[in-house]
Amino acid sequence: MLDKKSIKAFLLVSLMIFSTQISIIERFDYSSNQLSELEQRFESNNGDVAFISVGNSQSCAIGTDNKMKCWGDGNKGKTGHENIEDYGDESLEMGRYLYFTDVGEDLTFIDVALGNTFSCALVNDSSIKCWGENDKLGNSVGLTGSGSRGDGYLEMGVNVNTVNIGSWNANLLEAGGRHACAIVNDSTDDSVVCWGENSEGQIGVGNTNTIGDDSGDLVAGELPHVDLPSRGDISDLALGDDHTCVLWSDGEMACWGDNSGGQLGIGNTNTIGDESNEMGSSLILVDLPTDRTATSITAGNDFTCAILDDASIACWGYGSDGRLGTGTSTNEGDESDEIGDDLNIVNVGTGLGVSSADAGDSHICAILTNNDLKCWGKNDFGQLGYGNGLSIGDDDNEMGDNLNSISLGTGITPISVQAGDSFTCSIMNNERVKCWGSGEDGRTGLGKTGATGDEASEMGNNLDYVELFMPLEVFYLKCDIEGEGIDSEILALDSTSNNVGNKVSTTLSTEGCASMSYVDDEINAGKFAIYNDNKWTIEEIFLSDATLMSTSIALDSSNIPHTFFMDDSSPLYYTKSNGEWILTELSASWLGSALSIEIDTLGNMYLFSLTSTELKIVVCLESLDCLDSSSWSEVGAISISSGGFGLDTDISFDNKIWIGYIDETSGSPDAELATCSSSCNVIGNWQQVVISNLGDVSSTNSSISLDIGSDNSIHVAHNNLANGLQYSNCDSNCITPSSWNTEDIPDVYSTGVHDIAAGPDLSIVILVGTPDGEITLHKKDNLWNYNQVRGTGDAGWMGLEITSHGQMWGFSFYPENPNSFYLLRQNGMTTAGLDLDVDGDGWLRIDEDSCGTDFRDSSSTPTDTDGDFICELIDGLVNEYPFIGESDSLAVGEKFACALLSDATVACWGDNSEGQLGHSSAGAKSEYAVLVDLPTGFSATTIDAGSAHACSVGEDYSLVCWGRNSQGQ
Repeated sequence: MLDKKSIKAFLLVSLMIFSTQISIIERFDYSSNQLSELEQRFESNNGDVAFISVGNSQSCAIGTDNKMKCWGDGNKGKTGHENIEDYGDESLEMGRYLYFTDVGEDLTFIDVALGNTFSCALVNDSSIKCWGENDKLGNSVGLTGSGSRGDGYLEMGVNVNTVNIGSWNANLLEAGGRHACAIVNDSTDDSVVCWGENSEGQIGVGNTNTIGDDSGDLVAGELPHVDLPSRGDISDLALGDDHTCVLWSDGEMACWGDNSGGQLGIGNTNTIGDESNEMGSSLILVDLPTDRTATSITAGNDFTCAILDDASIACWGYGSDGRLGTGTSTNEGDESDEIGDDLNIVNVGTGLGVSSADAGDSHICAILTNNDLKCWGKNDFGQLGYGNGLSIGDDDNEMGDNLNSISLGTGITPISVQAGDSFTCSIMNNERVKCWGSGEDGRTGLGKTGATGDEASEMGNNLDYVELFMPLEVFYLKCDIEGEGIDSEILALDSTSNNVGNKVSTTLSTEGCASMSYVDDEINAGKFAIYNDNKWTIEEIFLSDATLMSTSIALDSSNIPHTFFMDDSSPLYYTKSNGEWILTELSASWLGSALSIEIDTLGNMYLFSLTSTELKIVVCLESLDCLDSSSWSEVGAISISSGGFGLDTDISFDNKIWIGYIDETSGSPDAELATCSSSCNVIGNWQQVVISNLGDVSSTNSSISLDIGSDNSIHVAHNNLANGLQYSNCDSNCITPSSWNTEDIPDVYSTGVHDIAAGPDLSIVILVGTPDGEITLHKKDNLWNYNQVRGTGDAGWMGLEITSHGQMWGFSFYPENPNSFYLLRQNGMTTAGLDLDVDGDGWLRIDEDSCGTDFRDSSSTPTDTDGDFICELIDGLVNEYPFIGESDSLAVGEKFACALLSDATVACWGDNSEGQLGHSSAGAKSEYAVLVDLPTGFSATTIDAGSAHACSVGEDYSLVCWGRNSQGQ
């Protein structure tokens, strides 16, 4: 062990070495003194893609490390992002902002197949996981119309169920439009299992019943296997919109399902597999040319293609748009003289064969034996990649040598290709991906919805790579960021009806993201929403036969939602468990007109139910199973005569609970409070406080809102028809009425609804709805500042949260409005209060945040044994010895570092993928120090670094920053 003298010597030597390096750095001559425009991203590491799959309107890529990313149309949750948002059509959605798919701990991806409304993946334990529309998932999670998995909060990861293949191991996976199939093996024999829609017999079980949506489909706990003739090992599958084909290792193939265009290749249009006695030994093989066998197969919308053992490609079925490459639009394979030796062989060019091919909805692309790529078929969005919108293959002189190779860029050749609905993607020989065609829903991943490839200037070197950055960690965009003066965001959040968004109850996740429960009055639906991973997730929890009178929400320490709704019979408790909403119906004796929920830091849940005569307090202790209604018990009741109007609650960081309500007991309506500071499951620990006289109160103007500040101050806003909106507050000893102060706010704001929140800087914000619009009333330094955030007016309900960095999440409901539920978001609504000692322990918040202590809690204080006002977490020592961590001359970020030089310049070295080095010509990284291009005349005095950005303060106290700017940092 080193003694103090040795440590001191080591540090001094280190500083001497570092000083020498600074001298060397100073000898570099860089002429630019102006901070130039920096590239935020480089294409290095935008590779390592091993496999890609495209569906109807979504895409997924598996990296060489077997992790996967998906983008495009998010309908039904099929991209697996726990929402229904599209990815790839806007900025900050691709590259390192695109999250990896999660289907469970330690599970990685071997294969993936995508349908119209679902996605399935073969993972490293040889099981299959599917997400999207329930009846296509093969795990008995729900019938048609029962919903989806992957479109809601906490539905992915371990909550993605496994397809019921029993003890069999899957080794290949394919998806059609509405069904999926897998080759499975029991270590002895190959077999095929299919699931999903079966309207045309495409599942191959002799009926048209949907398979895999209900446990009644299972045979000995497994999905039924396709009844196939005994031909040995199975090498490939191909699934069209509603037909299925199998290829055996002997080169023979067979198809079943819809045959309306002759896509089964049996010389007629008879559907196969929808009736008994059509499968097994009765299954008709595709009639291939004499002495020819198939080596690979693919299928699209009503057509099928096979690469034969001489590298030719044959296609048959529906011929519209030239997808069969025959020079016409006629069908092939539906007549007996169109199969066998008369089977259509596509002419791809003199002396050329096909190495691989993939069929999309109505076009097909093939990589040829010379490594060129050619496509034919429908081309309305440029999906063929020829710089126009003309279909190819439906007219004379379009195929063969007249069919050009697609230009993908200098020195670039494709190694695999996938075709979807109106778009195409290909992995190149540099392990990067290019996509073209329709950009609808972001399916091409190019940050737009328009077409690419329908104009000549869009292909070749001009066709951008899809940004995936598979080897790199993703950027998790924070909800709660500091920022003042940033433009507000106003967003129609839910427009499913003209009366959605009523009775909204709001809360924040541990990351400062907004979450809420609310009601759709038009259909009596209870709903939930959360802002998660930079997108909104909105879910319908349940439909009620009765009017929903109230709702409340809380997130626990694991961000699991606990929502409560009051119908006409009892409180209803819904929470997420294993990815599903679970209902617990509580006692009818707790029925009321309003309710609220709070969870303390121990995990105890407190439910408050307001009736016309009392406020009931109900608890479920953390040690009990709150999904069991018997675990809930009544603490007691507070007698009031509220008329059932007005209820709000809050809980402090140290578990003090405050309740606000309106009491008309004496005939003079009062805003009253009840509070408890410990052991709140005992009614004797609750106290009541009358804070002000309200005057006349009506059911249309009885809003009351309450919030607890970070310093445990209490803030209440309430309406008074005589005096307008009133604000009451108390800083300490708040159980004493004389400790409260009440002030009137002009009566112009008296007719609306409102909510209140305390900012981290101890300022107060009230969000108010008026006939003329929505207004924020911000009280700071004893002055009220008014700002209109939206001009719609006549809001019926408001919700408000202020994050720990001062960001406002506001919500407003407008009855009978086509866009009835709005988000009103404002970064920097208040400051973060970094310069305040909120808890009075002598440390500012900025210091407590840096030292890892709680700025709200006086018992949570930084350790500073040497008394230098720098906590030990930062200075590292508890004595007088110097430590480089206290230096303003050196800053270390993630994979880069910067140093302040003696001539007041700054040099940086390391990773520069986001401009961290402040020098535009430094490339993706630099092993040597380069001078930052600081503005002319800027003299640096300090340097500090974040994860991927750095900042320097000049002698004139100006500030210059460079590097990552994803959050405006």
